[in-house]
Amino acid sequence: MAIKAQAPVVPVALHGTADAMPRGRFWVKPGVVRIEVGPPIPTAGLTVDDRDWLTTAVRDRMQDMLGH
Repeated sequence: MAIKAQAPVVPVALHGTADAMPRGRFWVKPGVVRIEVGPPIPTAGLTVDDRDWLTTAVRDRMQDMLGH
């Protein structure tokens, strides 16, 4: 959709969610969740043929933000 709209993709990473809601649990416990908003990734000039590149770029940026 971002490519079709020629709109930038803004990566967002959530830190602390594993502590607030551990895997396999159905309840949320009190904790601090930090939201990190990364710089936009431009899509101007991209076509649907570039979607794999864009997907990888967004995933890589989010992994960097999460420290992976």
